[in-house]
Amino acid sequence: MVTDRRDTKRKNRAFWQSVIDEAVFNFADQPPPRHGGNNWIRIPMPYPANWISAFRDNKGNAGFFMSLDGEYGMSAYFEIEKASSQLENAGGLDIRMEIKCRSPFAGSISFDYDGDPSAEPMFREWLVKSSNRLVSTLRPFLEQLGIEKDRKKSLKDAQSFNDNNQQLVARNLKDRIYNGFSNKERYRLSIPQRAERYKKGNNPSVCCMTGFSRPDDIKGAGYMLAHLEDYRRPLDWLPMSNRAHNLLHRRFKTPQKWFRLVAKHYVHGAWFTFLTMNVQDMYRPYDEIYPHDLPKLGETWPDLADELGIERGSFE
Repeated sequence: MVTDRRDTKRKNRAFWQSVIDEAVFNFADQPPPRHGGNNWIRIPMPYPANWISAFRDNKGNAGFFMSLDGEYGMSAYFEIEKASSQLENAGGLDIRMEIKCRSPFAGSISFDYDGDPSAEPMFREWLVKSSNRLVSTLRPFLEQLGIEKDRKKSLKDAQSFNDNNQQLVARNLKDRIYNGFSNKERYRLSIPQRAERYKKGNNPSVCCMTGFSRPDDIKGAGYMLAHLEDYRRPLDWLPMSNRAHNLLHRRFKTPQKWFRLVAKHYVHGAWFTFLTMNVQDMYRPYDEIYPHDLPKLGETWPDLADELGIERGSFE
């Protein structure tokens, strides 16, 4: 049984390698396709699509699909929907569109193969020709939307703002003032937390942001730091791994690293998605920074996230 599965995977990979070898694109500078997983390959595309997947499954379904997620993905999805007839005429393929989730947004664009994918010579020929048509049609369309430029600009703005305030960023790291609480206040107000935490059996073992856990090394790599946003509530701590906690407190200095972490572990309406990216806020009272407060451990506030326009795409 195991041997049969390995043989099938080997044959699948050989087929897709032949598609990769034969693929030719008219669009200048188009990177070649590369293997994804078993029985599919990915063709690089501009953000927010990232790539088109070419696939076949064991139920006889085959073709191409492109996922569009988050705020930027939603924008691209509806632009493609408006231009679908034009794109179908240009690419020579019927477009099938589906919204899988509205909040956070997740949509897909599909191009189905109506033949038998087990008839490999015909399927291969269709894949090679269709991939070229899709790239020639969709890549310039996505590029002209300017979404990639918007995304880079948002990251650049965050970096630029804090670069312009680098003296304040450096001062804040030195002063260790956080959400208006001085370093001495943070230490004094967290005493009840430490007393509670040191009680036997009251040590969390899972990072509430990333899910990282090392219960076999609870005093070493698996030790969870007890993070606080509002030091007036010392028992409302948030267990975090050392890496996540470090990136959180250094997010003004290295916003890209923080954005990548948030995007990777994004939960719509989770507390860490609401955190300010303005270093000047660290010198303001907590209630001014977060007039709505922040969700507690285990809570999510999707309605507030929608109201504030927070999506996974905000961090990608």
